[in-house]
Amino acid sequence: MSHYYLKVYESTRADPVTARGHKSTGLAVWAGSYDGVVDVRIIYDPDSQQDVVQVVLRDHPDRDEGRREVLFQGPISAYQSTIEIVAEERDNVEA
Repeated sequence: MSHYYLKVYESTRADPVTARGHKSTGLAVWAGSYDGVVDVRIIYDPDSQQDVVQVVLRDHPDRDEGRREVLFQGPISAYQSTIEIVAEERDNVEA
């Protein structure tokens, strides 16, 4: 049985695309344009015994100029707190 699941729920395809991964393989996907991509990787960390995610904003693979910014790295269970942090940072920028 798979531990991770991916679903492309909006695209020009008629049917959604899905993918699966195990704790031993993880799951990685990127989406973007030639201006840049968002890379998401989910793995199991045996030391902390939890699923962790890394979200990176980077160059398109065909235009690799070395630009890379980690937007989030941590346990998936931190999702709610991450939303609050992003909202706070957005509010500070808009002020």
